[in-house]
Amino acid sequence: MPRILTGFILFHFHTLLLAQATTDSLQKILKRTEAKISFYYEQPKSFSTLAAMSIYKDLEILKSVYAYKNENKGYHKKVASLDSTFGRLLVLNPVKIIPPDTQNLAIQIEKLFKRREAEIIGLKIENQTLRKQNYLLRMDTVRLCQKYRNVKENELRWKTENKNLIQKLKLYEHGTYWGLSLGFNYFFNNPPSYYLKPDSTIGILGSPNGISFLISGIIGYKFHDRHSFIFNLPLGDFTTNSATAIGLFNQKLAGGLGYGYHISGVSIIAIINISPFQKIAPELLEGKKIEGDIYSRIEANDYPTTTAYSPSFTIGMSYNFIRKPLLNTNLPE
Repeated sequence: MPRILTGFILFHFHTLLLAQATTDSLQKILKRTEAKISFYYEQPKSFSTLAAMSIYKDLEILKSVYAYKNENKGYHKKVASLDSTFGRLLVLNPVKIIPPDTQNLAIQIEKLFKRREAEIIGLKIENQTLRKQNYLLRMDTVRLCQKYRNVKENELRWKTENKNLIQKLKLYEHGTYWGLSLGFNYFFNNPPSYYLKPDSTIGILGSPNGISFLISGIIGYKFHDRHSFIFNLPLGDFTTNSATAIGLFNQKLAGGLGYGYHISGVSIIAIINISPFQKIAPELLEGKKIEGDIYSRIEANDYPTTTAYSPSFTIGMSYNFIRKPLLNTNLPE
């Protein structure tokens, strides 16, 4: 920046000097012509052909500088006034007639001289304009280079911000979440109810298969914006048979794995659950007689038992609680 500022000051200083030099030249000719006309008005005897030609040459130079004349109306009026005064001076003080050939040659030389001098002044003015335009173009180039650097810096910053935003947005499409689900649970091989038959042997009541309404807690992992794996933890089983109910609220542990299809904040789920239970040892059910009242209920915990498993299949919907991160809204301008 110091270099650019120094160049700017030097250029305008040189431009002012050139403009001042051009203006000074014209002002000198103007004053000189005005002084000559005033002198010969006061001293008409000194007025000669050479004096007239000298004044005529200066007036032609002053009138031929159109560029400067168009910019300074006061200058033009002054030149027109001097030209009119010079005409009256010629009328009042006629000069001697010189030979035609010499006069024509002098006129041609004077015209050539005036044209060349006017061209030089015009070229100086044009050169001044071109130098100014050249400086402005160089300044525009510097500004454009600076803008280009700023654009590249902003582009790099935008790419970094965009990368960070993409990583944060992926948390909406991937990652762990938890929720609550409601669904219908179809079970197989559920714990039976036992009773004492009339022949004093143990009998089994109910069907091992059935359906219930299940509420569960879920923990899921989204591997796609629409799909996820689910671990299911039954909380309560709404059924009229307490012996077949599963879930933490029923003090019967169960668990399952499944799949979830996401629609906004909810999911359609399909889960396979497994629940362990205790059943009476098979050898006690093979015709052995037991004392007790017939048709009375028999608790499995009062007899030797073995562990069995009850699978079930759940279809339902879940509401997902996803910890959504705060997005960075401070984007670059």
